[in-house]
Amino acid sequence: MGYVHHGKPDIFVSYAWVDNQELPDGSPGWVNDLARWLRIVVDREIGRPDACHLWMDLQLPSNARLSPEIEAKVRDSAVMIVVLSMGYLASEWCQKELNQFLEEEIGRRCGSGSPIFVIELSDVTRPPALARQEVVGKRFWVKEPLSQRVRLMGLAKAERSKLNYIYQIVELSQDIAAELKRQKTAEATAKPEPEPARHHFRSVMAGNGGAPPPKPGAETIPPSVYLAEVSDDLEDLRDEVKRYLVQAEYRVLPENRLPDDIEGFENAVRADLDRSVVFVQLLSDVAGRKFDSQDRSRVAAQHDLVAGRSMPVLLWRSRTLDLEKVKDAAHRKLLESPNVMALEIQELKYTIVEHVKVALVPKPAPKEPGGNGFFVVVDVEEDELAQLVEDGLRQRSFGYAFRPREGDPKELEAAFKEDLKGSQALMLVFGQTDSARAYRRVNQSLHILAEDQTYPEVLAVYEGPPPKNVGWLRVSAPNLHIMRCHAGLDPGEIDKFVTFLRTRCS
Repeated sequence: MGYVHHGKPDIFVSYAWVDNQELPDGSPGWVNDLARWLRIVVDREIGRPDACHLWMDLQLPSNARLSPEIEAKVRDSAVMIVVLSMGYLASEWCQKELNQFLEEEIGRRCGSGSPIFVIELSDVTRPPALARQEVVGKRFWVKEPLSQRVRLMGLAKAERSKLNYIYQIVELSQDIAAELKRQKTAEATAKPEPEPARHHFRSVMAGNGGAPPPKPGAETIPPSVYLAEVSDDLEDLRDEVKRYLVQAEYRVLPENRLPDDIEGFENAVRADLDRSVVFVQLLSDVAGRKFDSQDRSRVAAQHDLVAGRSMPVLLWRSRTLDLEKVKDAAHRKLLESPNVMALEIQELKYTIVEHVKVALVPKPAPKEPGGNGFFVVVDVEEDELAQLVEDGLRQRSFGYAFRPREGDPKELEAAFKEDLKGSQALMLVFGQTDSARAYRRVNQSLHILAEDQTYPEVLAVYEGPPPKNVGWLRVSAPNLHIMRCHAGLDPGEIDKFVTFLRTRCS
């Protein structure tokens, strides 16, 4: 037994006895049941049965002194799981187990990674030793929207078959298996781990010129999406989006619970944003938890910290959300921003993936505009708007080509893509188009521009009449410009587009 070290435990479970009592409905102790799941799923992730040796003390302690057997298990284990609760924080026994593991871990640490995993059973503040950014944590509690009371997931036997509880266990097991594999490789090589090569992608982060292409055979790591911490009522929805992105082979940040103090919180968010290519934030009608002694929420702080960065910022809310019922004035102002998208959650998932694809495609250096001005390819379905846009472009000495609509579909598509080569922008023109169809066309266009380095850098959207509500099309991308001309051709909006285009192509 023992995957990392033969004959020694892989996982040591540190928990308080009060959290593992058998329940009246016949359910085994909560920690016992979790351990059974972990053994099975970690073995599956490693790829063979009985691969992982998990150890937990099942004998009631007679006092608060670590026995020699437990001391040896703590010392020899590759990974420690801390089942964090009020009982754990009150247990001197548990604190001694944790401190001994930390002392041993400092002396044997090899390479990056974290051998400590925190399972939160309630909304408690982590002790400093577990507040480190690299410590992986999983929340096994939810807060009821109305009463704001904390409820433990999987307490009753019937609840342990629910998907949210099982998903948390599976994701935790995957993280533990990855750490065990990392330690086993590090032990085999007995050398510090090299810094993994990253994907070659066009940087959308301020001050970063993009990474060089990886050498043949070099290890790559997936691109990162910053999926912001949310208010408690959106935790399940955030987990759903996270699972989708992980299945798409993206890394989702933050990986661990953000610190509670504002300075540590902001430093952690900045560090994760520096590694991300897209920022995504789910918003509800509540502002979320606030920092101690401050009237500033953790949700708002994350949004403030991404401001000014050259990366796509995707803000989402439910279509059924009633803004009139939002009590927090600052949070309501954020929800009313024209950049907040009111989409079905599935549409948001697709939108995130399309934005990541665009961010990862290397682009050539912007071209200098020719003597006759910029060249724009226009995609419009309504004749009256086509004439309006054509007049505006001609007045400003633009070269332009309209996407043809009649003929063989394959030939039309080939001609359209040929026109894109050498142009400075693709402009989508919307009038009567409903918002759902507009979103699909924007996403499809972003995908097309990502296919070829000779295609333009800029995607422009012209929102023409009839008049619509403010923020009809809510989408963000680093090289996307929206002209809102709901009442007719607005020279000011066209001039803003010219300025935007000039900054991207000069």
